[in-house]
Amino acid sequence: SRLVCIARASSFVSGIGLVFGVLREVSVAYGYGASWSSDAFFVAMIPVTLAAALGGDLGLAMLPFYVRSRMINGLADANAFFDRARRRVAIAGVAGVVIVVATSAFWVPVVAPGLPADVQRDTTRLLWVLAPGVALIMPAMLWQARANAHHRFVLPQAVQQAPNIGVIIGALVLSSLGVVGLGVGQSFGFVAQGLLMWSVSRVDTTGIQSGMRTTPLRGFWIVWVCVIAGSLTSKVELFLQRYYGSGLGAGEISSLNYAQRFS
Repeated sequence: SRLVCIARASSFVSGIGLVFGVLREVSVAYGYGASWSSDAFFVAMIPVTLAAALGGDLGLAMLPFYVRSRMINGLADANAFFDRARRRVAIAGVAGVVIVVATSAFWVPVVAPGLPADVQRDTTRLLWVLAPGVALIMPAMLWQARANAHHRFVLPQAVQQAPNIGVIIGALVLSSLGVVGLGVGQSFGFVAQGLLMWSVSRVDTTGIQSGMRTTPLRGFWIVWVCVIAGSLTSKVELFLQRYYGSGLGAGEISSLNYAQRFS
C-alpha cells in the first residue's frame, strides 16, 4: 500500500540522514581536528541548535492546527492561518538572530569563558556568517509541517540533510577559508534547506474560495510555548558542555562533542 511505501522510504531516508550526520562530524574532525578553531565552530553552533529546537517545536504545534483548520474551514483558510503564523515567525526569527549575533561579544565569553580572546572573535565572525541561514530555520520547519500535513514526508525529510552536506563541503572544499569555511558551508546549507522546504510544501489554492471563519493564532502560540518548555530543558547540557570544556584547553569542546555524537 501507499502508506507502507512511504514508511519504507522514510526509514531509508532516515538511515541516509544518520550517515550524513556521521560524515559531517568526520569531515569537521578531518579538516580541523580538536582545536581552538573547531571549538569556535561548536560554540557558534549554540544558536543553530536552539533555533532548530524551536523550529521543530513550531512544526509539532502547527501540524494539528493546520489540519484542523483545513478540515473545518477549508484549504484556503488553513493556508491563510499558516501564512499569518509564518510571517510572525519569520519576523521574530530575523529579530532574534540579529540580537543574538549583535550581542555575541557579551555572551560568548560567558558561555565559553576559557576560549582565548582571538578565538572568541572568530566565534563572533562565524555567527555573522551563519546568521542568514539560521534566520531561515524556523520558517523551514513550518514549511515541513505543511508538507507533512499534505502527506509529503520523504522529500522534506531528505531536504533536512542540506545543512549537513553544507558542513561537509565547507570542511573539505572551503578549508582554505579556515573555520569560516564551515560557517559558509552550513549557512548555504540552511538557505538551501529553506528554499527547498518552501518548494516542497507549496499548495495551490487558485480558484478556492476562502470561508468567513479563520482559525485564531492564540491557541497555536500557547501550544508552542508548552512544547518549548519541555524540549529546551534538554539543551542545558549543551551550555554546560561548552562552559566546562572551554576551560580544559584547546579542542576539549570538540572532543566532548565528537564523543557525544559517536557514543
